[in-house]
Amino acid sequence: MKFPCAVAVSVLICVAVPPPAAMAGSAAAARSQVNMAKESLDRGDFDRVDSSLESAEKYLDGLSDAEKAPILAEIKEVRAQVEPKKKAEQAKRVQEEIERHLRQAESDMNSSPGSAADVLKIARERLDSDDAKKYLPPETIQKLQARAKEVGSKLAMSNKKDALERAADPLKELEEKMAENPFKDADESEARSTYEDLDGLKKRVSGAIADLPKDDPDVKAINARLAAVDKKITAASAKWMSAIAQQEVARSWESVKDNIEGWSDETTEQKDIGTGGWDLPKTSNAVRQITTWLNDEDRKKLRADNKDNATVQATFAEAEKALAAAAEKMNDAFKKIMDDAEKKPTPTSRFDLEGPSTFAVNIDHAFEGTKYHDANVARVKKLDARWQAEVEAKRKGGEETYKKMSAEASAAWPKIESSLKPQSGFNPSDVDAWKGKTIVLHGVYNRAGWDFIDADFAARVNGMPVAGYYEPAIKAALSDAAHKTGMDIDDHAPWDLVAVVQGPARLRQRTSGTLKTKSDVEVAKLEGWLPVDAVGIKIIALRAGPVAVGAK
Repeated sequence: MKFPCAVAVSVLICVAVPPPAAMAGSAAAARSQVNMAKESLDRGDFDRVDSSLESAEKYLDGLSDAEKAPILAEIKEVRAQVEPKKKAEQAKRVQEEIERHLRQAESDMNSSPGSAADVLKIARERLDSDDAKKYLPPETIQKLQARAKEVGSKLAMSNKKDALERAADPLKELEEKMAENPFKDADESEARSTYEDLDGLKKRVSGAIADLPKDDPDVKAINARLAAVDKKITAASAKWMSAIAQQEVARSWESVKDNIEGWSDETTEQKDIGTGGWDLPKTSNAVRQITTWLNDEDRKKLRADNKDNATVQATFAEAEKALAAAAEKMNDAFKKIMDDAEKKPTPTSRFDLEGPSTFAVNIDHAFEGTKYHDANVARVKKLDARWQAEVEAKRKGGEETYKKMSAEASAAWPKIESSLKPQSGFNPSDVDAWKGKTIVLHGVYNRAGWDFIDADFAARVNGMPVAGYYEPAIKAALSDAAHKTGMDIDDHAPWDLVAVVQGPARLRQRTSGTLKTKSDVEVAKLEGWLPVDAVGIKIIALRAGPVAVGAK
């Protein structure tokens, strides 16, 4: 329900004034609602405008056309003003929001440049929003864009000033420290401490100007001074740094050798690809650790910086030689496994078929960083693709064979069934009357292994369990069909069978239940097989999917 409003003593009072039938047809009430709509329009209360105008229209019911005409004209006039005023209000709101963000960014740029940058980003995003494009006139957008550019320039200048000031002191200190060689006559401990102090100052300078444009003249000047100091540090510390590098490389390589000891003596028996490949844990660990050691970024830089240090370079050469030997050992084992797998026929078990994909993961990890990696991973994937393609082709061929044999079985079955002259209407509840008779069951489902066990075939007939046992010829036909199609005989489809009733029998039936306390709280779910009475039958003819066979 909507509520017309009246203004009194600067307080907005909303009262429910529905236009009941008794008040309908009141021109005065309609004009009152129109006046309320105009007042709401002036206040920017556009929802109230619509509500008041709808009420005014309801009060026009029952008036003559002459009485309605001037009021309808006023309603139309008010409605025509709503959308322009809505747009103007939205434009005002969007513009004020953007201007507020720009003022905030300008206010914060000295005290909190990071916050100023965030607020300026918000202002620019708002200026580029759909609302701004929809409600703001082009000239206003251009004005605000210019204002944002101005604030951005001021912020960039403020940031640059701050960055240059932060870089000035550590750069000056660096240059003063390197006026003479600070490493002269220093022992290892003193030299290391000096080097760390200098490195810390360099990082402070670089960090201060990191966000400034690299082509800025002031930034280029600082980087030039920093490069000159760095060159002095390198020259002054070269002898000490070379000795330290030699010690570091030797120490870390000895640690790796201790961790991989014994890999060269490791032996293994060749394994089938389905088991995940070889078992060379020590050799695999050696490859992994040496590769990690060689590819460490700091160590690679140390190697490059000490290319004239024969001892350092000899240590790296020793590591590379060990890596090559370990990788070759693994590769030899890999080739034997793959040679054997590629000669074998495509496996039939799902477990064996998953062998290459599992092996590929192992290979990808084991040979990472070696020259054998790409070729070996590709070789395993190629074998996997071949096996999967052959399995898929065999599956499709099996389906076609299954379909063809099923059609042939359906065509042959009527003759097989009629030749045995079975009786219909079998009722297992009257087993004595049916014992020894040949019966036929149409459209039954084999629930052996699902709901019952202890029989070749099981089903419920008229609610009574029936246990069926195949003649040898039936079993042979089912096995032959499964072999030819590569598929199990579908027991989710109905079968037809002819059988001789044997008499009472026993089956075990799947049973489930819950174990509860005296207070009816469930504590466990139980499932098992319980004996049940059944009627036994000897199946002498069967039509099931691709099989149609009689015992004789």
